[in-house]
Amino acid sequence: MVGQLVHKCSVLLRNRIGCVSLLVVAASCGKKEESVDLSKFSGLYSSYLKSCSECHEPNNIVYKDQVKNLDLSTEDAAYASLTSIADIPRLSGLGCTSVRYVQAGAASKSILYAILDSSTADSFDSGACKPLKHTQADGGVANSPSAEQKQAIAEWINKGAARR
Repeated sequence: MVGQLVHKCSVLLRNRIGCVSLLVVAASCGKKEESVDLSKFSGLYSSYLKSCSECHEPNNIVYKDQVKNLDLSTEDAAYASLTSIADIPRLSGLGCTSVRYVQAGAASKSILYAILDSSTADSFDSGACKPLKHTQADGGVANSPSAEQKQAIAEWINKGAARR
């Protein structure tokens, strides 16, 4: 196979067309794509939660003015933030300042899951706190998780929300 690629590259070079991309593609041929373990926080972060850092990171206006302690810029910061008490000034009048983003053992009482799952948001029962639906599927701005990701987030929370 490599011999065939070298021959094709020499033909391409004679035609003044680069073959770097052909070699890059060839180098990845036959390699399996690494699977992500969605039962662990690292898999949940890399497959979905990291995308939320566009808004939820310390240099963004959302972090500075609205959601003071939800830093999803790194995996470590995300875990620390998600397992802390929510500090959501915009929702403080709704009673959300004493509720955890992730209530270990109870996805149905976790702000994170209520934000991602509209039926959980509709039935969220944690005092006066009513999290806003946040995903595009519900008219919000955040990318919606796949059904597999959403299920994995619920299972991770329900199993205790372990770091590793």
